[in-house]
Amino acid sequence: MAYNLASLLAFPLFATYSVSAELVSPRSASRVSLLLALGYVIACLAAPAPFLHMASGLSCGLAVLLVTFALFCFGWISSGDAKIVAALSIWIGWDHLIDFALAAVAGGLLLSQLLERWRARPLSPALSARHWLVRLHDESLQVPYGVAAAIAGLMMYPGAPEWLTLLGHSSSI
Repeated sequence: MAYNLASLLAFPLFATYSVSAELVSPRSASRVSLLLALGYVIACLAAPAPFLHMASGLSCGLAVLLVTFALFCFGWISSGDAKIVAALSIWIGWDHLIDFALAAVAGGLLLSQLLERWRARPLSPALSARHWLVRLHDESLQVPYGVAAAIAGLMMYPGAPEWLTLLGHSSSI
């Protein structure tokens, strides 16, 4: 039972950490992505989840990684965003992938508009004391779309197969 509780909390904790890490230092995306992926495998092995369940989540993450890598190659997202979106999709699974993608895109568009308007104004002296806000205010840097993706993942997680399997409900796999 303790493993199930730890598994249920792993995704929300890692997703929340990815939001803060992406805002403070985008260089931590690889570490967060690895934690999300390893956390998924450990949760599946610790819980009574069937092998097909784990394979389905991992295949979803691999497919998303291929798509997000293409987006990275076109310069539309950063490599960190690509890795975080792929790692989040492992937990979300195929069943909610379209909803997750739509929520992440909508959140990314909203975030980019908010940052564009905020960056158009000078940064106040009070906010200039915070290094991460100065970096976030820099117009030459990309929008941290991983933030929107993590929030979308948190929105989708309660209906995700991992959550339902760990609660003892049957999943579609």
